[in-house]
Amino acid sequence: MRVGELGDGFERGVRIADFRTGSGLEFTVLVDRGLDIGWGTYRGASIFWRSPTTAIGPAFYEPEGLGWLRGFHGGVNTCGLSYFGAPGPDEGQELGLHGRASFTPATHVAYGGDWQGDEYELWLTGQLREAMVFGEY
Repeated sequence: MRVGELGDGFERGVRIADFRTGSGLEFTVLVDRGLDIGWGTYRGASIFWRSPTTAIGPAFYEPEGLGWLRGFHGGVNTCGLSYFGAPGPDEGQELGLHGRASFTPATHVAYGGDWQGDEYELWLTGQLREAMVFGEY
């Protein structure tokens, strides 16, 4: 496993963790994008669709209406935590598409690898928090 940061354009500063297994599976976790899987390959063939928006940094999140789609990187995205679905009003609050979890940087991130019997296990953990004063937590 290798960790680093993306370095160009709207992706600049997004922390990543690259996983490479001995079986040919390779994928990248976007640490600053809700621990989503941004892209991956199996034996060199792409296994995820990639969006032309790229894995933009969380500062570029657009919460209104369909603005979430301006940062939908493809891969595997988190929708939620407190809300997911179509934009619109809910209990007096105007909600955008799918919520902000996919644009939330993880904290308390740890990673490594360990032998479990004859198998080598790669792992990454982190925490996401959605919180608002007098609101969700």
